[in-house]
Amino acid sequence: MASSSGSSSTATTTSDVEHHTIRFFQGARPDAAANYELLSHLGRGAYGEVWAAKDPDDHSAAGGGKVAIKKINNAFCQATEAKRILRELRILRHLDHPNIIKIREVLRPQSESAFSDLWVVFDFVDLDLRKLIASPQTITVPHVQWICHQMLVGLQYLHSAHVCAAPRPHAAARV
Repeated sequence: MASSSGSSSTATTTSDVEHHTIRFFQGARPDAAANYELLSHLGRGAYGEVWAAKDPDDHSAAGGGKVAIKKINNAFCQATEAKRILRELRILRHLDHPNIIKIREVLRPQSESAFSDLWVVFDFVDLDLRKLIASPQTITVPHVQWICHQMLVGLQYLHSAHVCAAPRPHAAARV
């Protein structure tokens, strides 16, 4: 699970964000929308969508209170997908490495009987491999070597934790 997936949207207006906040958090506990302010749409993928948001309680200088919230639509409709999602969340919850995205929390649903969507709050990542490749900036050989090294260090950490990493889209690579 990455903090962004799919194609990025263009500029998001304030009224768009207000409209999408209601839709995005539909089904979540009412305090979820109160705890996070959606900022901009980051992308949409096969399982849902990702928004950048502000956590007003986070005053850390590192992230500036910015998080990524991924809404996984119909997370529990198919047993195999539900198991895959829960397994990945369980693994990510225990990992602690600078090259691995961190889960901050999983938002609770408004009603457990109508629990279908899942909201996962991640640390915000300013730059992913997709954005870097798409940027007009020239990427030097040392820069490519550094990126590859960082990816391999993250992969080594996963392997040392006995996690077999599945292939991921380049947008999931944290740079």
